[in-house]
Amino acid sequence: MEEVSKTPIFRAFSETSVKELRSINHPGISDTSRSTFSYASKKPFWPEVLWKGGTLVYSMKQPEKCLVPPVLKNDKTIRFNSRFESGNLMYAYRLNPDAYHCILEYDHTPSGGCQWFYFQMSNLRKDRKVTFYISGFNKNSGVFSSGSKVFMYSEKAAQLHNLSWFRAGTNYAYGTTLKNKHNKRSTLQFQLQFQYDDDVCYLCYALPYTYTDLTKHILDWSQFAPSLIKKEILCKTLGGRDCPILTITSPFSSTFPSTNTTKKCIFLTARIHPGESNGSIVLHGLIDYLLSGQPIAQTLLEKYIFKIVPMINIDGVIEGFYRTGLEGDDLNRVWSLPDPEKHPVVFATKNLMFSLHQEIGIVAYIDFHGHSRQHGTFAYGCPSDSNKEKYLPKMIAYLCDAFSWAKCVFSVPQQRKDASRCVVAKELGVVNSFTIESSFGGILSGPRTNTLYNDTIWKEIGARIGESLFHLFSESSPLLKLIECNTAIFPKEYLLNNEENSSNQMNDGYKNNSKSFSQNLKKNNKKIYNNNQNNNYTVNITNNNNKTISIRPKTARMKASSPTKIAKKNTAQTKISSQASRMNTKMKVTKGSRMTRSQSHR
Repeated sequence: MEEVSKTPIFRAFSETSVKELRSINHPGISDTSRSTFSYASKKPFWPEVLWKGGTLVYSMKQPEKCLVPPVLKNDKTIRFNSRFESGNLMYAYRLNPDAYHCILEYDHTPSGGCQWFYFQMSNLRKDRKVTFYISGFNKNSGVFSSGSKVFMYSEKAAQLHNLSWFRAGTNYAYGTTLKNKHNKRSTLQFQLQFQYDDDVCYLCYALPYTYTDLTKHILDWSQFAPSLIKKEILCKTLGGRDCPILTITSPFSSTFPSTNTTKKCIFLTARIHPGESNGSIVLHGLIDYLLSGQPIAQTLLEKYIFKIVPMINIDGVIEGFYRTGLEGDDLNRVWSLPDPEKHPVVFATKNLMFSLHQEIGIVAYIDFHGHSRQHGTFAYGCPSDSNKEKYLPKMIAYLCDAFSWAKCVFSVPQQRKDASRCVVAKELGVVNSFTIESSFGGILSGPRTNTLYNDTIWKEIGARIGESLFHLFSESSPLLKLIECNTAIFPKEYLLNNEENSSNQMNDGYKNNSKSFSQNLKKNNKKIYNNNQNNNYTVNITNNNNKTISIRPKTARMKASSPTKIAKKNTAQTKISSQASRMNTKMKVTKGSRMTRSQSHR
């Protein structure tokens, strides 16, 4: 056995990176079929050789220790690679012919945060079942322990069926497998059955959205709507890369924005945590909506200027980090006093926001994130005496059944006071200052209960956020009037109890020892939501161009279920279907009749 330590160690930042030399393109159409929650074992079995045995087959830092491409046909050992943009896999060990231990690279901090993974596999065999153990996670629980699945991409599936990323895997388990005095690491276990011989596949924590991807998308947007969007360079990152900033408004002119003071600004940011790629996808959906030419989007652009920094932590995205950048800091904890040398993008973004607020005023700020422990999509806001910070999340929940009002939290915990939304609310006085969190997992309530998120749903959420912004700032909007009436009857003590509302976000939704804002309002909301469902009407709104815009409330909400109950139900239904199939196959056929196996399933 190769004598290499299985525990990644902290390494200082190097200005050269092998990962920016190659970017992977994944052509194909995203899988839109419904993927349901898996059942994750609560008492997994971990092999004794997990951390003490196996043969080294891949080392990211030492290419000479990697296996060479296969020459013999009977060589069935999987080859691994993560030496590309956003890749994260430090080591891969072969435990047995059908089991591999994959160890992730930690963020460049002494504590070594880690959740994100993204790597390539080759030399695969059709119908072969392989068990994977992915280790290095710094959180002892997450969406994988409550029903989520990994994303997979198959080059053969893309070539034959034009299929892009899809959810995959069975027999999931998640738990702590490495316990040192100052270091606890968790492992994800699952099985894959490959569909093609000689295929090349990729596994990822979420859908990859790299710096190269962003650059291509900006080019596409600029070609699609050149009169609506403008790209500029905000600053250089710590790693010396250009950080783009987008301006979207209508009509665009050479004098904008310095001489245009009639429009207010809506400011958007994303990817301050590099491993939260779904935040980029939600923002992508919002940008697509703004440029779509739809009447509501056109009205928004006529009234407002959108300033967008789509990728704050570019260096971390390229390196495949989860939460930090090259400097080793969480960039969402330095907004009160960013260092211009260590945190140049945050420093430049904050300065621009202050300048814009003085010139034209910022009426809303949204920072897009991904959530690794809670399911659903929800908002974190800052409480105010007016309660108007509740309006936008309520509107999104009304228009989008993939968004959960019940999980929204409005507080400023001490440990979050330096986060962007808290600083913007406090220092600029922006009431509508939010973090939008979208889970890496799935949806637990509403008509799409038991559905894991995919590219289409994430982009849909972004579009509905755009639509909600229109209603938020339209005084004549019937939806705004409805939300105002609903908010007016909320108990005041629940709305402003900042400390009680903090526990949900302080613990990432994992533990909540006090009643959250949403729990306290459950009884009050029940009557409101029931009334909304009974009034399943269409609201007609006329915009500036005298075009009628029709909106409908989202379909009736369902009671939320736990991921465990959903996954067990999925497993039970699978077993019932399997038993029914066997019974149908063994059916007694009367004399003179013939029934094939396929006919018995019709």
